[in-house]
Amino acid sequence: MNSIDHNPSLNKLLQRSDTWLGSRFHSERALLATGHRQLDQLLSGGWPASGLIEIARQQCSELALLLPVLRQLHSQQRGRTATVLVAPPYRPNSEALQQAGIDVDSVVVVAPRSLAEWLWVVEQALRHDAVPIGWLAARQRPSSAQLRKLQLLASDRQLPATVVTNGAAPLAHTVLRLQLQAVGPNAASTQPGLSVEVGKQRGRAAGSRQTIARTTLR
Repeated sequence: MNSIDHNPSLNKLLQRSDTWLGSRFHSERALLATGHRQLDQLLSGGWPASGLIEIARQQCSELALLLPVLRQLHSQQRGRTATVLVAPPYRPNSEALQQAGIDVDSVVVVAPRSLAEWLWVVEQALRHDAVPIGWLAARQRPSSAQLRKLQLLASDRQLPATVVTNGAAPLAHTVLRLQLQAVGPNAASTQPGLSVEVGKQRGRAAGSRQTIARTTLR
């Protein structure tokens, strides 16, 4: 018999809805299919449906990886969910969005002039039930308190908030951190692709890696 069973007060605490238990996390968390079989396997089933997510990337197209998730969210909400791109390094190709099944009228691009504006836009997107994807410049670094606020808000609104960084020190208070890097053809593969490594994931050790063929990202 577990020692918890001998402690009525602790057992009562564990039954509360606001108590998180690692042993039951995988069965309770909401997931979204990524659109890539290998990535679903890497993430133990799919993309987190809520919470703060970091993508640390080095010269690769992270948006292509996210399009199937955005399409699924848009479909689930019957077109009511907007996608807010905050400070993207390039303007999205409307034709590519349409080919991926994304309604271009639901995509909003914002170019904030400061970190304070960046944080405000991401926060407002979540408060209005939109899905924010924000790119941080190399010198921009939100505080732990600012990131925690976004994490709590994303969890409360049951939406994913994705932050794209340049791969420096990890952000605080994320539920998932992925490191992306473009890879070329090698002895193991005849096609270029995208290397995806888990830097942080709740309920699972970091370090797992998969390579996704570039042809599946179109």
